[in-house]
This record gives sequence, C-alpha cells and structure tokens, in this order.
Amino acid sequence: MVKRYGCAGILLFAMGLFPLLAQDNAVAKEMAIKIADRIVASTVYEFKDVKTGKVYTSLDNVSLNPDMRVNSKYLNWHYTNGVTNMALMELGDKIQNRKYEDYVLKNMKFIFDKTNQSYFHRLYDKTFREGGWRAVPRLT
Repeated sequence: MVKRYGCAGILLFAMGLFPLLAQDNAVAKEMAIKIADRIVASTVYEFKDVKTGKVYTSLDNVSLNPDMRVNSKYLNWHYTNGVTNMALMELGDKIQNRKYEDYVLKNMKFIFDKTNQSYFHRLYDKTFREGGWRAVPRLT
C-alpha cells in the first residue's frame, strides 16, 4: 500500500514538475528576448568627441582627435561585448530569428568600416609618432 502511494506521489510530483520546468523555460526565453531587444534598441551607430560632446555618424573628413570614442557601450571593443554578441547569435539560432544575427553583423560592419578603421589607424600612428608607446593607452 505504501509502495503504491509512494509511486503515485512520485508520479504526481513529476507531473507537476514538468509544467513548472516548461514554464521556467518560457520565462527564461521571454527574459532573454526582452534583454536582447533592449540591447538592439539602445545601440547607436555614432562616434562622440568626449570633450566637446559633438556626435558623428561617420569619421570621414573628421580631424584626428584622441578624444573620439564610439558612442554606444555595446560597440566598445572588449571581451564582454564579444560574449554578448555570441549570446545574441545563439539566441537568434534557438528562436529562429535572424534579427539578432543581423544586429551583430551590423555592429561588425560599423566597427570594421574602412573609413572608421582608417581613422583610428591614422590616429594611432600619429599618437605613437608624437608621444611614443606611453601615449597610446590614452586613446582608450
């Protein structure tokens, strides 16, 4: 008798647990999409002179300036944004939505744009030439 109730209890527990697990996955998916959408919506494709506050959409014909930075925390070139980009691509694969992969590719295209890259190469060369290697870290 106890054995039968024990098995029934385990079965009822498992039956109650599976919908809860499915609910947790749905909540996790919903939260992941919410976070990803916030990242996508808040990314701006601009550069900013941090001293003057002037904003540029392109660095074409802009004077070399060591105070120039990307104007979005999601476009800074560091490890955490690489992880974020990989997570966004993985999310897009999981939910079959190219929106997140397109976002990551747009970021890469912006950062590696020939005009923008040329600007920062010339800025690096000028800074190194004028101040040596100790001046270079001030560019970041």
